[in-house]
Amino acid sequence: MPYPLPETEKAVFLREVSSRDTSALPPDVQTLLAYLHAHLFDRDLTVTGALNACALRSARIHARFRRHLGMTVHAYVERLRIKAALRLMRHEACALSDVAFAVGYENYSTFARAFKRRTGRTPSAWGRK
Repeated sequence: MPYPLPETEKAVFLREVSSRDTSALPPDVQTLLAYLHAHLFDRDLTVTGALNACALRSARIHARFRRHLGMTVHAYVERLRIKAALRLMRHEACALSDVAFAVGYENYSTFARAFKRRTGRTPSAWGRK
């Protein structure tokens, strides 16, 4: 059974992520951010699903999101999930595959590719540093 990220750790991480002042952002970007933060660790979270849930049009929101946050929606989710994984790896003694599941990845290989893309190292190499 996958290792669940403790609810308190989730709450602390999401509070930190959500503490950014978004009042200057367009309302549709604010809505999407709120949805992404609320569902960040859901394994079935997809960009298309998030846009549909928020009743947003794809082409327009992608451009606005990138303009205001400097990255795509997918990159934003990936960045936050890897940050959460790094935090969990520092504070918890658990298998790397459990870390992958805890932060919302469906399988370890997808997590490992995203981790390497974001950190320049594999999860196992990171753990040995």
